[in-house]
Amino acid sequence: LSLIRRCIELARPDLVVFGGDNISGYWQEFTYEYMYNTIKKIVAPIAEKNIPLAIVFGNHDAEAQSKLPFLAKENQICIYAEYENFRSTMNDEDVSGCANCSLPVLSSDGSRTAWNIWCIDSGDYIRDGGFNIIKDAGYGYVKRDQIEWYERRAAELKAQNCGKTVPALLFQHIPVLEEYELMRKAKPWEMWKAVRGYGHLSKNWYVLKDKDNGYLAEGPCPPDVNSGQFESWKKMGDVKGAFFGHDHMNNIAGEVDGILLAQCKTSGFWAYTDGG
Repeated sequence: LSLIRRCIELARPDLVVFGGDNISGYWQEFTYEYMYNTIKKIVAPIAEKNIPLAIVFGNHDAEAQSKLPFLAKENQICIYAEYENFRSTMNDEDVSGCANCSLPVLSSDGSRTAWNIWCIDSGDYIRDGGFNIIKDAGYGYVKRDQIEWYERRAAELKAQNCGKTVPALLFQHIPVLEEYELMRKAKPWEMWKAVRGYGHLSKNWYVLKDKDNGYLAEGPCPPDVNSGQFESWKKMGDVKGAFFGHDHMNNIAGEVDGILLAQCKTSGFWAYTDGG
């Protein structure tokens, strides 16, 4: 909480976005009271400054809901919504996930949408159609119906903007597979600083193509399934930057096909870190 407060002092943000895994549903003592108090606790530094807040959900936020349905993400967002300056919403339509939403940023005179903020639920794990996680199947991914919703909404914003594409920033927890385009396979003499890939890329070791792209301390963990989300961004032409959480130790940012892909380190100290 001290770190979050200090970041707010330094950045003076117009909007704060929680990047997922905001709470951990696998704790044995996880109850509705625990969930409620934890959400209230992490919102407090933002509420103290009355800063607009949005969230996306990660793979840990609703892990307890299979046994306790009242811990589902839909109930969590209702707790966040008790903060008056909370901007995320339930899904605009009946699509997969929770809190997929579009947050328009108006021009200074309020006459048009100058920018757009996408908040997307990237899911948690590959499941068997119910609550059961399929072992070793990897992390969840943005589903096709979510991509179709995004494309419809982006087209609506464009139409409302006299046919001009509305530039956008996008936030979701689990990164897209294309993040590996920021990396290359390590040379033998680079193995000391290389990271092992994840999932179907785990046979390879990687370093950043450009050291100026940040700090790579672990192999990014996208889903093994590529649902075409990144290609959809390219097709619609609105997403200028996409920001991810998920991997605790990476601070990286670089362009892939003209879209900035960025990943932020955890702001927590109870999860695994590199000590920094």
